[in-house]
Amino acid sequence: QKRDAAHQRVSLECNGLQLYALGEVEYFLGKKDEDSSNSRGGWMTEKGYHSTSPFMFGTKLRRRAMEILTEAGYHAKYGHGEVGFIPPDAILNDSTVWEQHEIEMSLMPLEQAADAVLLCQWIIRNLADQSGFLVSFDPMVQQHHAGNGLHFHMSPTKDGVHLHHYQDGVTNRRGHPSSHHKDLMVEVQAMIAGLCICGGSLMAWGNRCEKSFQRLKQGEEAPSKVQWDFFNRKCLVRLPIQSQDAHGNTKTPATVEFRLGDGSAHPHLLLAGIAQAFVHAYVMQSKALDVVDRCRIVGIQDDTKGSQMTPVPRNAAEVAMALERDRDIYLAGDVFPLSLIEEALESLHAVCVPEKKISSDAEAHSND
Repeated sequence: QKRDAAHQRVSLECNGLQLYALGEVEYFLGKKDEDSSNSRGGWMTEKGYHSTSPFMFGTKLRRRAMEILTEAGYHAKYGHGEVGFIPPDAILNDSTVWEQHEIEMSLMPLEQAADAVLLCQWIIRNLADQSGFLVSFDPMVQQHHAGNGLHFHMSPTKDGVHLHHYQDGVTNRRGHPSSHHKDLMVEVQAMIAGLCICGGSLMAWGNRCEKSFQRLKQGEEAPSKVQWDFFNRKCLVRLPIQSQDAHGNTKTPATVEFRLGDGSAHPHLLLAGIAQAFVHAYVMQSKALDVVDRCRIVGIQDDTKGSQMTPVPRNAAEVAMALERDRDIYLAGDVFPLSLIEEALESLHAVCVPEKKISSDAEAHSND
């Protein structure tokens, strides 16, 4: 298959559109540290969002990684401290301190966006090794703590211009979203619908190990239902806020964020799958809006509708069932060869974890 097969099919089937994407690379750095005086606030767990030096030991490494990425031609949008923080474990006599970081790349064509994620991870691994740090991109480093996601932001473009969220091109002031999602651009509706339709099967390439399901079970900033909203971090899909200047003009392109992937993801196959899901929903036309309407949840208080939403797969067997259901979507246009689908199904069955074991872990956590 051609490297840019998914990219080319989007252009062919969707009236010349192109898809751009960016990945958010999350990772934990670990080091042995017997002295807590120079660490984050005396071990404040899950309080690391946007922390920096001297309260994070990995700030310089993260900045150096971004410099190297830029020198290699892959511009990073920004980097920052993430929420996760794992203090030493006195019971296990383990003095390792783990802190979480994120590097968010800039929007690029699909294949370059996937390359950027892998290069970023490779650079971080090498810098960590040189610095004597441990590094982990695992979906879950330790239970009861935030895991490593790999979220992708998608942005359809036409004639080189990133499309707005809304048909009239108006961005809501101060980031307050319109309640009328029918006013969204057709392309944005198609992206939301495609991700909601194929979210479960995309886990074949976005959530590829046992810890992926443990992370979702745990529910630490990870989606549990097939739903979307504006700004809501608990959703499978969300429309993030766009930064604005003092006059209300947008400074960043509008994106649709897919929040299910994690550090085990295969970025090239995941983005190719997202592109196939987008094309599938785009050609559905009015039916895509029905999916958008059905999967919309309004804010974190919309518990009644949220409880009725389809849950995301909770084990490899359920992902395999979703992939079997959606296989024709991925095979369309000869983007995914049949052998690759069969290989994914075989891998899913190989890593399948008994539901009883995962459930017992979740129940134990709920009783803590």
